[in-house]
Amino acid sequence: MTKRLLLFFFIFVLGIYFFFAGDNSCAKRSAAESAIEKEASILTRENIDYLNYTITNLLVDINFNGNVYVERDNNIIFDRSFGVSDFRSYEPLNRESVFQLASITKTFTSTAILILQEDSLLKVADKVEKHIPEFPYPDITIKHLLTHTSGLQNYMNLIERFWNKSHYPENEDMLELFIRRNQPLNFEPGTRFMYSNTGYAFLSLII
Repeated sequence: MTKRLLLFFFIFVLGIYFFFAGDNSCAKRSAAESAIEKEASILTRENIDYLNYTITNLLVDINFNGNVYVERDNNIIFDRSFGVSDFRSYEPLNRESVFQLASITKTFTSTAILILQEDSLLKVADKVEKHIPEFPYPDITIKHLLTHTSGLQNYMNLIERFWNKSHYPENEDMLELFIRRNQPLNFEPGTRFMYSNTGYAFLSLII
């Protein structure tokens, strides 16, 4: 019985040894593989020159019109403008050229809202009036704005009817129009979907 216990203990200890030895060797292999991957991921001057040459030729071949900027690990890999900013004057594009991004900005707006939620500065379940006290629709939440289910009217309709100042209205002006004109909602918040630029303008005010 004693011999069996000793044999069991010896096998147990041997198993523990090989388990940890194998685990260490795996760790060493992983570290070595990570080092190789890291070294392989570093772009040489030759790599960057090749990418510049390849990307430039491709974009020139397809008559691309726009700016291209590529950065990796805080290193600029590609930064170049192609084409013109105005097809009437043929003024060349540059890094300072202004683009009409339209609803692409909704992606950034919604991301900013979710970052604020991660930082515990708001919750998407919050009523909008918690963050914009003068907001005239007490039942609308941030989530309603994000998901196009608020029922808010299109702010462009209000601007076309009621805006008579020389400068184009900003978001604060839009809010003032909604307060002064007391426009009804298109539907009860959360009951329908209707694509809404107005909702995202209010989200930008919250941000």
